[in-house]
Amino acid sequence: KRFLSEKRLAHNFAHDLLGIDKLKLSHGKNIIDILAATPGIEDKLKGGDFSQLERLFNVYKAHNAAFFNYSPKNCDVTLHLIRAEMDNPIETNGWKQFAQGGIVEQSVSGDHYQFLHHPYLHNWIDEWYDNQE
Repeated sequence: KRFLSEKRLAHNFAHDLLGIDKLKLSHGKNIIDILAATPGIEDKLKGGDFSQLERLFNVYKAHNAAFFNYSPKNCDVTLHLIRAEMDNPIETNGWKQFAQGGIVEQSVSGDHYQFLHHPYLHNWIDEWYDNQE
């Protein structure tokens, strides 16, 4: 099985879900305890509590394990690739072997983390939905 270390998972979780770029981890200390002591964490939780944060971290770990252990298969569908303009360009060649129906690319404003949130989401989601077959 492939997976990320607990330390890397904690850093990715803090960055991806909370926008915290420099998480200081202490050996043997629980990630939730470290996050609870992070200045401004209450604002980032947006009404949630630390038990919810722990559940989210467990879901994040499970998704990570599923991602690293998934082997895609070929399928006869069109793949819709949403490309965030602020991110580095990504190659679609690796996906071509799986998407037998071809690849449709859509460039959207924002970065990998922003494009699914307001106001970025509203800039592209209606157009994407209208173009579905």
